[in-house]
Amino acid sequence: MKELNLQEKLDMQKSEAIDIILMAESQKEILWRYHPDNPNGENLVAAYNNLEQIIKNAETELEELS
Repeated sequence: MKELNLQEKLDMQKSEAIDIILMAESQKEILWRYHPDNPNGENLVAAYNNLEQIIKNAETELEELS
């Protein structure tokens, strides 16, 4: 395997840092949807219950199709 030169190592570190920033920003946006300080925030319990119902409906449909 070829050993990376200094520039390649730096480029790889930059790329990893950018990936971390993008992942964290994405997670931050998701959390903000339910944050108490968000004036347009969603109700976390209602969103969770809605997802449970979606899963239950899909499982029922899957059973019916089997």
